[in-house]
Amino acid sequence: MSTTRCPVCWRLDEDGGHCFLKCKMVKKCWIALSIEHIRVDLLESTSAKDMVLKILSLQQEAKMKVICLLFSWWEARNKANAGEQLWSTAEVVHRAMSINPYCSMKL
Repeated sequence: MSTTRCPVCWRLDEDGGHCFLKCKMVKKCWIALSIEHIRVDLLESTSAKDMVLKILSLQQEAKMKVICLLFSWWEARNKANAGEQLWSTAEVVHRAMSINPYCSMKL
């Protein structure tokens, strides 16, 4: 029997909203990148399509921060799901910043 338990916080019934916006660990990453206000706005999305359209309508720098965070978080989450140690918030944020050509934060 397959479960949909979050490999990060162990919450049952993980879905995309939980994974990228609601998990207590991913929230820390949004805050660390100073884009918590975007996460809160995305929580109001009515569908995955709506969320993607909201992200694509952001200014270029904010859009790239979000995209790079989502990619970095997905990578970290999947490694944890495979049994590897979960990356810290700092590691996820560092990875997101290092792949973001528009990131104005210093590494």
